[in-house]
Amino acid sequence: MKIQVFHGLHFPTSAKYSMNPIVPLLYYAARLAHMDARRNYKRLINISEGKISLNTATSEAQFLEKDILKHSRALLILSPDFGSVWNSRKLVLSREPDLSVLLDELNLSLLVLSYSPKSEQAWSHRRWVIKKIAEKFHDLYDIIGKESEFVKRIAEKSKMNYRAWNHRCWLILYMNKWQMFNELDKSRTWAELHVADNCCYHYRRRLILNLLGDNSLKYDEENPSFYKCHPVDLLQEELKWNEHLIKQYVGREALWIHRRYLSYYWLTRITNDFPCKDEQEMIPSLNSFLKEEMELLQSCLNFPADEFDDAQAQARHAATYILWISKKIILSPEYRFQEKLVEAGDLKTILMNTSPEKSLIWERLLDQLPAEVENICIC
Repeated sequence: MKIQVFHGLHFPTSAKYSMNPIVPLLYYAARLAHMDARRNYKRLINISEGKISLNTATSEAQFLEKDILKHSRALLILSPDFGSVWNSRKLVLSREPDLSVLLDELNLSLLVLSYSPKSEQAWSHRRWVIKKIAEKFHDLYDIIGKESEFVKRIAEKSKMNYRAWNHRCWLILYMNKWQMFNELDKSRTWAELHVADNCCYHYRRRLILNLLGDNSLKYDEENPSFYKCHPVDLLQEELKWNEHLIKQYVGREALWIHRRYLSYYWLTRITNDFPCKDEQEMIPSLNSFLKEEMELLQSCLNFPADEFDDAQAQARHAATYILWISKKIILSPEYRFQEKLVEAGDLKTILMNTSPEKSLIWERLLDQLPAEVENICIC
């Protein structure tokens, strides 16, 4: 985004408009018209303690409201991140929110985001409109479904778009549990095609966390899903799928970050299911988990070297993941964690060979590997 100066005014414009002399004139005229309409409109209303009351004829206010909406629309098409202009529209729309008007507002932000997909102000305004619809009309089932599909299309056009995915995460607040299961199913295919985009995996984690907190989960034949509905089954399915992707797409850091979160959720769930007094019941579950993770480490160390250093990256990610596990869990002697590390290979050698520039970090972390203690806890 570039900044241009016209008649003493600074305004942003995209590179494709920078050589067009008409755009500064349009922006200048729209901004002056909008400022004039907003100024006159504020003279008609008193804003105090969050309440708006008219002091003059309603017809004059309606005329100015139409002016504000008209000129702000033109201004936002030219400058999507103009926050005070979006606020002008909120000021007008919040007086007497109407469903058709609010839906038109969604269409305006859709138009803006179609060519400026990372406009934070446009996404924020879109959330404000949806909140207004929820407060007044309540039924958001169709809107949430369309919003999710809209974000998916934006994500296809604009890679690594954190703002779009953050908006999709926000929509989870208005989803029922079967919508969340449906979103897990749909985002699975997208994630398999975009394994380097951590935003989608973050979205899946938010869905899983919300489902884990739903105590009413149970299988319903009328609402089938790829996922089983028991919380532990949900996590295990995601861990198996993640392992498949890790082995298929070598050296992708986003997959390993996703696995860390999933492992933490799974370990937390296991320790909550088995109180500390029933430690002996917990040992088989955790021992099985550690065994599977060590096998994953060993498989990741056996990838043949390639010209892109993906195999080296895979080994580094696997080793740091195991190092993370050793820091996250305090284990009792029954787990024989040190013996399992020796069987998998020398963790220090792996880390030093794959990331020699971080040798001081590895030495410090490896020197603090947990000693064998009597208690088990998740940090």
